[in-house]
Amino acid sequence: MDTPQEDFSSLSIADRLQHKAWNARVSAYEDLKKLFQSTMEDSDFNTYESNLFKMVTDANAAAQEAGVAALIQYVSNAPNASSTRESIIPGLVNKCFGATKAGTKQNSVDAILLYAEIDQPDPVVELVIPGINAKQPKIVTQTVFVIKELVRLFGAKKVSAKPIVKILPKLFGHTDKNVRAEAFALTVELYRWIGQPMMSGLSALKPIQLKELEEAFTKLPPTKPTPERLIRSEQAVPEEAVEDEADAGDNQEEGMEVEEIDAFDLADPVDITEKLPGNFYELLASKKWQERKEAMDAVLEKAKSPKILDKDYSELINGLAKRINDSNILMVGVAASCIEAIATGLRTDFAKYKPIVAPPIVEKLKERKPAILEQLSSALNAVFASVPLSEIVEDLTAASKHKNPQVRAECFKLLSRRLKEVKEIPGKAELKAFAEMFKKLLDDADANAREAAAEGLGTMMKLIGEKPMLPFTDGLDDIKMGKIKEACEKAVVKAKVVVKKPPPPPVKKAAAPTRKAPTKAAPKATPKAEPMNIDDDSFSTTPTESVALPKRKPPPRLSGPGAKKPALSSSKPKTASTAAPPKKSAKLPPPSSGPEEIKYRFSQEDAEARATEFIPENLLTELQQSQWKARLGAMESLCTHFESEDPASIEPEIVIRSFSKKPGWKEMNFQVMSKMFYVIQILATQCPKFTKACGALCIPAMVEKLGDIKLKKPANECLVAISEKISLQFVLSQAYPVLKKAKSPKVLADSLLWIHAALMDFGIYGLQVRDLIDLLKFGLSNTNASVRTSSVTVLGALRQYIGPEVKAFVEDVSPALLATIESEFERVANLDPPQPSKAPTEAVVGTSSGGGGGGADSLDSLFPRVDISGQLNKTISACGDANWKIRKEGLDKVLSIISEANNRIKPSLGTEFPGVLKQRLNDSNKNLQISAVEIAGLLALAMGDPFDKYVKTFTGPVIQTLSDNKANVRAAGITTLENFRKTCKLEGMLSSCGTALAAESPSLRKELLTWLSASIKEEQGASKYDFSSLITPLFSCLQDRNADVRKAAQACLPEIISVVGYDAVASKTSELKAAQRQTVMPLIEAARGSAPASVPASSAPSKRASAVEKRPDTASSNDERKTPTPSRMKLLGKKKSGLASPRATPQPIQPAADESSPPVLTSDPRSKQVRAKKEIRWAFETPRPDVIEALKALFDANMSPEVTALLFSNSQYAERDRLNGMTVLNECISSPDVSETKYNLDYSDMKKRYVANADLILKYLTIRFFDTNTSMLIKSLDITQNLIAVLDEEEYHLSEYEAVSFLPFLINKLGDPKEIMRTRIRTILKAVCRIYPASKVFNYLLDSAANSKNAKARAECLEEVGSLIQRNGISVMLPNKALPLIATHIGDRDAGVRNAALNGIAQAYILMGDPVMKYVTRLGEKEKGMLEERLKRTKPSASVIAALEKEKARQEAEEMEVDELPSLANLNRNGRSQIGKPRGLARPTPQVQVAPEPEPMEDIQEEYVARVPEPQVYRNQHEARQMRPPQSGFQQHQQQAQLMNNQEDLVAYIIAQITSGDPQPSIEALKQLDKLLTQNPEVILHDITALINAITLQVKLAYTFVDPRQPAGTRLCKHLVNALVLIFSNRDLAYSVSQDSLHHLLQELAARLLDQKMLSLESGPQLSKALNVAMVKVLENSNRNVTFSALLSILGTCSAGLRPGDSPSAKDTKYTELIMKCLWKLAKTIQDNLRTNILNADELLYEINEFFIKTPPTEWKRRASDNIPLGEMPLRTVKTLLLELVNGLGDSTFQHLTLIEDPQRSSVYPYLHHMLEACRKKEMMQQQKLGSPIPQPEEVQNNQYLYHSRNSSLSRPGSVASMKSNNNMMRTPSMGSYPSNDGANNDHNAQYHPPITSGQSPRLQSPLLNNSQVQPMQIDSSHPDTGPKVMSDLDLNNTLTKIFVKIGTRDKTKQVFIG
Repeated sequence: MDTPQEDFSSLSIADRLQHKAWNARVSAYEDLKKLFQSTMEDSDFNTYESNLFKMVTDANAAAQEAGVAALIQYVSNAPNASSTRESIIPGLVNKCFGATKAGTKQNSVDAILLYAEIDQPDPVVELVIPGINAKQPKIVTQTVFVIKELVRLFGAKKVSAKPIVKILPKLFGHTDKNVRAEAFALTVELYRWIGQPMMSGLSALKPIQLKELEEAFTKLPPTKPTPERLIRSEQAVPEEAVEDEADAGDNQEEGMEVEEIDAFDLADPVDITEKLPGNFYELLASKKWQERKEAMDAVLEKAKSPKILDKDYSELINGLAKRINDSNILMVGVAASCIEAIATGLRTDFAKYKPIVAPPIVEKLKERKPAILEQLSSALNAVFASVPLSEIVEDLTAASKHKNPQVRAECFKLLSRRLKEVKEIPGKAELKAFAEMFKKLLDDADANAREAAAEGLGTMMKLIGEKPMLPFTDGLDDIKMGKIKEACEKAVVKAKVVVKKPPPPPVKKAAAPTRKAPTKAAPKATPKAEPMNIDDDSFSTTPTESVALPKRKPPPRLSGPGAKKPALSSSKPKTASTAAPPKKSAKLPPPSSGPEEIKYRFSQEDAEARATEFIPENLLTELQQSQWKARLGAMESLCTHFESEDPASIEPEIVIRSFSKKPGWKEMNFQVMSKMFYVIQILATQCPKFTKACGALCIPAMVEKLGDIKLKKPANECLVAISEKISLQFVLSQAYPVLKKAKSPKVLADSLLWIHAALMDFGIYGLQVRDLIDLLKFGLSNTNASVRTSSVTVLGALRQYIGPEVKAFVEDVSPALLATIESEFERVANLDPPQPSKAPTEAVVGTSSGGGGGGADSLDSLFPRVDISGQLNKTISACGDANWKIRKEGLDKVLSIISEANNRIKPSLGTEFPGVLKQRLNDSNKNLQISAVEIAGLLALAMGDPFDKYVKTFTGPVIQTLSDNKANVRAAGITTLENFRKTCKLEGMLSSCGTALAAESPSLRKELLTWLSASIKEEQGASKYDFSSLITPLFSCLQDRNADVRKAAQACLPEIISVVGYDAVASKTSELKAAQRQTVMPLIEAARGSAPASVPASSAPSKRASAVEKRPDTASSNDERKTPTPSRMKLLGKKKSGLASPRATPQPIQPAADESSPPVLTSDPRSKQVRAKKEIRWAFETPRPDVIEALKALFDANMSPEVTALLFSNSQYAERDRLNGMTVLNECISSPDVSETKYNLDYSDMKKRYVANADLILKYLTIRFFDTNTSMLIKSLDITQNLIAVLDEEEYHLSEYEAVSFLPFLINKLGDPKEIMRTRIRTILKAVCRIYPASKVFNYLLDSAANSKNAKARAECLEEVGSLIQRNGISVMLPNKALPLIATHIGDRDAGVRNAALNGIAQAYILMGDPVMKYVTRLGEKEKGMLEERLKRTKPSASVIAALEKEKARQEAEEMEVDELPSLANLNRNGRSQIGKPRGLARPTPQVQVAPEPEPMEDIQEEYVARVPEPQVYRNQHEARQMRPPQSGFQQHQQQAQLMNNQEDLVAYIIAQITSGDPQPSIEALKQLDKLLTQNPEVILHDITALINAITLQVKLAYTFVDPRQPAGTRLCKHLVNALVLIFSNRDLAYSVSQDSLHHLLQELAARLLDQKMLSLESGPQLSKALNVAMVKVLENSNRNVTFSALLSILGTCSAGLRPGDSPSAKDTKYTELIMKCLWKLAKTIQDNLRTNILNADELLYEINEFFIKTPPTEWKRRASDNIPLGEMPLRTVKTLLLELVNGLGDSTFQHLTLIEDPQRSSVYPYLHHMLEACRKKEMMQQQKLGSPIPQPEEVQNNQYLYHSRNSSLSRPGSVASMKSNNNMMRTPSMGSYPSNDGANNDHNAQYHPPITSGQSPRLQSPLLNNSQVQPMQIDSSHPDTGPKVMSDLDLNNTLTKIFVKIGTRDKTKQVFIG
């Protein structure tokens, strides 16, 4: 019987991963594969990262295969997959390489290759190589195969060959033939990349193996290999960068040679002195040459290693240098060979030995034996190779002066050798020095030296080129130059000439760019589609790469000088030939910046919140259903809904954002997705609010679906609808990034076909064609044939619109693909561009030029015009030179300049160049004359219509070339005239033609008339021209003696008559003589009959003319043609007015009145934090351009483009623009109405934006402070004042980053000469003190007063200092530092500064009295006298006088002012504070000791659980305290003096001082707080949250940096604990603390209690015990619900951070355990708190439920199984809280789930139900055992407290009772000292209530707490009848005082600090 297969789908992935059944694990692996492939959350990868190793090493073969497949998706998509390679790759090697399934093997290889791709291959290779040590040969074979694949795919540049070469001998010696075969293949692959250098690593192979390898090496292709796979970082490099790199070198092969690996890189360094004989140096210096040779041979043998270890070889090198002068010539050669070998092995490390060996070798070069000389030269070459060329100049200079000619010759031969071998061209200084030495050597008397010089100069010429060598070779005779050039031809150099690109022409600074593409006036003849369709103007000012168009028949729009003119007659001459076009493809201009920035009206959260406003709620719910039919039905209903709704009332962006959420762009059902696209199509077609933001949300998803056969059609239609609504350019700009990243070739191929169809429908007007060509080049390089075919098809469409120029950009493709492109171009060459059938709704449709007139506009984007006037001016001297060669070079340079500008130039040739070119048109050298004529024609074509101003200058000289005898000169002239005519029309040339025809030159007349005949036929609107200047000369030609002239004149006459009219021609004959008239008139009459009847134009225009009509003239500029076609005239009439003329006067930028974008865009405060971290100090004397640009970049990212453009305007109206921008900023922050009405933005949201970007605004204001414009300063102060007010309203405190960037500049403006300005700045500074500590403002003022050179500024700063002292008291400063600084200004030359300084010290004197004088002791006699005189007239305050009188008594009486805590016996303990009660009614001191309450924190319990001394001791101590002098009067007086009628200000001041970085001010503030808490605690209620936050922060700082060497820090810790105890002893204050503040406080106290650094100090244990006391007070008196909420939140956070393997004693584990103990302590009070209504059960249940939601119970189970420290202990702790609630509430528990949504489905409900049932069962069983009747439900209801709070605590659910056994938790006395609830003790405990004493705390008065209260972990105690007792308040006070006494008294602290 077959058992049905078990369904594992109900199990979670985590459970299935651990399942024993292999098919369960397979299903988990498959689900993980899908998850890794589709998820966007990093947490999904992190969750299952620990399971990867188990997946790839699964014992089941099928499961292992699925696991490795899932691993591939993980590695491919995980954000940090490389971190797992150390553990995963060894598993793949050991377990998968030998797998039986082929799929597992292949997947493991793919996974390893992916690991290499995502990071670097080298670490992967290191992890794979250990696989060669496997015992199974098949694993070794697979390992070698993977290494070979890594080398083949990534190349030797990425994969280090050194470790691989080392293992080759071992692999070749393997016993398995398959391993040896793979090793053979690996070696061949390595040789393909490395070449000969790797042979040294194969020396250990057998000869037969080496022979086979050498045979295989010879069969390798000679071409250099290239990597087939790129790593991720390289894949991100754009294609343009790759092209730039390719252009930088001459060719790819040479680039590869530069990075060749040699044996030096592969070899290990060898110590050549390691095995030398012990008496080596004795042998080396021996008198016997055999011993010397023996020593040097030993060195030579070791030195032949490829790489030598770098160490100190000084002794060895010195010994070898001495042997260079050895008397035995053979020893000289051996020594030279040794030096050569050592220098070669050390390379650059040998440089330090060059001074030792170079001089003797140079001197020895006079040796005559060739063999020895060769050895010396090689040695010296190796030595020189170890240093840069600059360091051998000195040696060569000395050698050039050597008296021996052979030394001179050999040294410079050696220099030539070095120049050939270097791989980088030397610097200019070295080249100059070498060239001068070589040139000097050319005149040497020795022939060998002269040859060496010629060889050297020839090598340099080959190295740097002929032209740079001209300064050095100038003046040499022909013989020497011949030798130099011969040497140049023979020389072979390795260095590459790096040709630097010409610097760009100066860029005119335009107005500040904004995020939006600037709207620019479109050409008048072309309709305007939208602002973004015109390319940025920046392309017109940047230099363009050299692009030469291919030779072709000239179209009617573009033709070059070498273009062939169509034959008009058999006598028509042919044009001169030109150079062949280059094969390299033209380089595209810089692409656009990508998709334009989109401004979204709604965020995703806003859209989800408002979705139901536009989508019915029921449909929205159905869209989220898992059943596809429900989603499909909802979509169909939506279609009907939106078709019937008012389109204007729909917000498409909200609808589309809702779709992106559910069903989402990854919807699997094609019917649902199709309907969703149809809904979007409806919105795009009908909704007026469908904007670019809507399109940007959905276009990428639709583009991806173009490759889906089922969704292609709806996606196509929807994209077309969006294109009609917005523009095709916008759709394409959003599609380009998606297509370039598409993994599926089908998506790219089908998308390209859609683009082709869209081009046919929309045309190309408005497209940024360069971006489209960039995509097509990407497609052409794709490996998929269908993608390449689709790219060619789109190129054909562009060919129709633009012309064959497109081909220039794709000529670098393969020949086969180029042939395909050419055939496609030929197919569409004769096709006219289709008229656009679709257009955006805003565009004007109706142009007659195909494709919407995009030709000229597109060429402007592809070939931006360049200003070449500056470059032409540099060629003037060369073009006018007397030497024809130099003139030729000049003209060639002009041709190259035009070519580099892509034959598109700006209308400027300079002032002198036209005259120079005009002279060259009549050059005596015919070749130069032809070049000049061609240049004139090229200039006309390149410039376009603006060439009109030059046409009369050049036409006459060009016509004169027609009289030349050489046909090629005349042909060039005709071609240039034709270019003039096509560019500038015939009208401007007629006068020059008439003048030329008057000259009696037969050839000129013939050629010119023939050309005129053809030109008049083709000229549009020729009838409007004035041909009168031609008629009379034409009559003369009709009577010319030359028959050819007469024939040409007769052919031209009908054309003249057709455009001028018969009467006009005939009337001119009256000016002729009678005989002449008789000759001419018959010819005119004959021509009249052949002339067309219609004068304006011919009825059958030529093909050329029709082509001109169909396409715009691409050679013309964007300006309007002088004679527009009728279609263009219509367009001009239809155009909207308001387009600015290009020459219009610039106007200031006006803020857009209808612009709805607020000035500040972002409200995320995190951006400010990032800026603060990156900020370099904002300080400068005057604003630098780089500072302004950096600030502008930040504004671009956070402010609206319009406001940014105004604020950073650089136009001539810059000040007005900036004022307008600042007005916009000011009105938004000052007027809520503007925010709401103008920008539809809530004012609170606007304020948040200003707060988040306050630093940027303040920085901008500092720049404006430097302006001299008064209006600008006033506006800046307005913004400052309003911004500070907003910051104050939002309770925002200025950060140091903001203050240091703004306050120094604001304070500097205090020196403004206008009093009204100074007054406003003083007001602002006063307001600043509300958001920034006054003490820090005080310091800024002092710094400015000390550094300012402006006396008025110094005086104002000091006046403000006095005001701060007066307003804030002495605490605003440190007198010992501040007063001396103020006193230094008493001697200032300016009277105002002196008076201000005296006033500041006088203010301090009022508050301090005579002690002021001890701080100003360093004054001169004069200054001191002035101060004393001033202080005589100043009277101290009464409080100061009283304080001085009592100071001495106070110091004697007070031994510890705060070191001893105030008597806690007087603190309120009954939940009520003393606020509002008479202060004279003090509570009596408790006299009875009660049983102390047990504490769950052992640290606390161990100290305080012991019995305390007898009460009498404490009473005596209390009485001793009462005998001290009374202090209340003085304290009250001093407090009244400092509060100054406003105690709230004092509280704010105390809070500010507590967080001071200096311990002393913080201590003083805490003292004042102590007095305030004692006398008037209600004042603190309002600021309790801020106070707790300040104390929490200071606790963190003080306890972190406590240092026994700094007693002040220890005192601060004591004061902080004292403050916390006092605050939380007051129940009203404790209850007022917010949850966030309490959360942070508890976190910090718990962290400090576990701080081992603090505990290691001498006073650490005492500080820790003091913290324990504070923690007890916080837990005892705080709002119980707030405390539970904070502790539960902390517990969830800290327990989530625990990981498997963490030590139980780790800090995180201890921290979590401590938080649980706090909860256990509070758990004991739950029932009592429920009775007294202190605890809100509803809120606690809600918090517990939130805890379960954050970390589900299943997660705790998993953590326990994974051996995570504490396991599920946190869960059991929370269950304990639930059980206490059940015990306290009974059956009414479920009535307290009101705050939980859907309580029955909540996480707490099952637990509550289970606990209630368990308790009832236990009660029933106990009742049965006791023999009492089972209570009825009513009795249970009435006695719920009796049963559930007492009896039910007898037992716990198993999960609670097993806590000890499962987690090995040891109970301390605080946990284990509670009586058990078993047996008869239950009845006793239920009935016994100990008496309550008068001094007992309310928390001890509950009978439940004195009974066997349920504990967090029910563990039996060995002492069931006894337990720890709680200390009384007096005990607690005295114990804490003991702690502080142990730490040290205040007097001792002072002594240590002073000492």
